[in-house]
Amino acid sequence: PARPQIHKYTPKHDFNPMDCTDMVIGMARGNTHRIGDYYTRDRSTPRRDAFWGGKDSLTAAMGFEKDGVTTILFRRKLSTNELTDHDIIDGDMQVIWAKGQEPGKYIHQPPSGVEKSAVSVKDFYKPDELKYHGHRTQRGVAAFNFF
Repeated sequence: PARPQIHKYTPKHDFNPMDCTDMVIGMARGNTHRIGDYYTRDRSTPRRDAFWGGKDSLTAAMGFEKDGVTTILFRRKLSTNELTDHDIIDGDMQVIWAKGQEPGKYIHQPPSGVEKSAVSVKDFYKPDELKYHGHRTQRGVAAFNFF
């Protein structure tokens, strides 16, 4: 479809690096994995593309965890013509990454109820759930050319 100039989901304020971001999110435990095509229009939890009217554009995916290291591989067309997907171009692209919170090692700024021990659910961040990743070493950004 033709990309509209302004869409009903277009953010109305200044941009954050996570705004309007096409993502592949994966998690693995041993050889069992979940991998999907996601999009976020702001700093809220990313949603699968279908939520925003798109579709999962991955044509193949696999993942595994070994010795505490998670590896996620995926395949996708360079151009999907989906509103929730960004084209993969021959040039530097901004790539953001994040890893989930580890139980007992929560990072949040400003400190949340978890760090202050003022919550009723002490194990809110369970392994392999898609929740806030935290600051500092939990996330990053790089310029990358996929070609």
